[in-house]
Amino acid sequence: MRFGTLGGLVSLLCCCAAAQACGSSDDAGGGGKAGTGGATGGSGGNGATGGASIGGSAGSSGGSAGSSGGSAGAGGMGGMAGAGGAAGQAPQPPQVGSSKIVFDTRAGGGQDIQAPGVTTSAAALSAMGAGIKNVSTGGHSIYPLDFVTDYDGAGTHAYRYNWTYQAGYTGSPSSCFNMNGEEDKFVYFNPKVSLGSAGVYIQWKMWRGRTTSGGGYGNSQVGSFMNSGKLMIIFRSDATHRLYFGYNGVSNGFSADINGNPQWNQNGAMVGQLPTGYLNKAVVNLNDYNNQVLTYTYWVKPESSAGAGDGQIKTWFNGTLLWDFTVPTGTSDLDEQQFGGPTWICPPQDQTHYQWDWVEWVE
Repeated sequence: MRFGTLGGLVSLLCCCAAAQACGSSDDAGGGGKAGTGGATGGSGGNGATGGASIGGSAGSSGGSAGSSGGSAGAGGMGGMAGAGGAAGQAPQPPQVGSSKIVFDTRAGGGQDIQAPGVTTSAAALSAMGAGIKNVSTGGHSIYPLDFVTDYDGAGTHAYRYNWTYQAGYTGSPSSCFNMNGEEDKFVYFNPKVSLGSAGVYIQWKMWRGRTTSGGGYGNSQVGSFMNSGKLMIIFRSDATHRLYFGYNGVSNGFSADINGNPQWNQNGAMVGQLPTGYLNKAVVNLNDYNNQVLTYTYWVKPESSAGAGDGQIKTWFNGTLLWDFTVPTGTSDLDEQQFGGPTWICPPQDQTHYQWDWVEWVE
């Protein structure tokens, strides 16, 4: 399977392995469901202790409205108007407790992982009704996916994704993949979200690069991170179609896809080959955004009827609209969701990233 762009410009990400998750007989890997209520993961180690708070926040992610679509806020970026948001701003999730929220891991949310009593991976997964998957296709020894209670020096709880360097990496993901260098590491859950007629927003936060208080494994250096792979896979209730969002490397930036299993198409057309993500008309180099809070916001709206072709997908990165597509999204509701690294090919170094604050809501 591949992320792609119109005209066949990008062909990076590879198909996934058929490794099975605990508690499920479904094919897991990067392209199969892991099943809910599966593995509880490793113990919630707290990583390195001590150290000051991470040096400053990433700044405003949107920017105030202006004639050109929003001037950048401090540390942020200008942007375009999006559904539910003013110029220069991505849609913001409702307050905790709102009837519009369908899944919320923020402090006080229905699946709160910031609560004082949530100190281990098992406790966090229980609060979310989630599981974790952490395998390598070649059977390589890999670092765990675990949970920390202070990734930022300010007491923020987060899942810690510890990536293991694969010796087969030579700068070519495809050659390394052929050497069984794929690593699948993700948190998965299934809130069984109904798209309704207005669709659903999905948002989460990420920090790329090991922090002093969050810790990491192996030779991972504080603040160092580089890789490409799938960041999100969402299965559909029809057990056929999926939604993908990922990063295709420095040369290509973000990418999204829609597909029917087993082909990356729908109704015989490669509708899933959506253009590579751009920020301000420039390919995104995600390595420029290490060591800061990254906020991803994804919106999918179903077609008015199956086959109508009038569904929509919008994605924002740190408040800036990456794309706004009218595509055949189908009408099926959302099923299992996987976040973190459902398919990563040959991490080029030992490294760590963190994720937290998943929240999903409807208009």
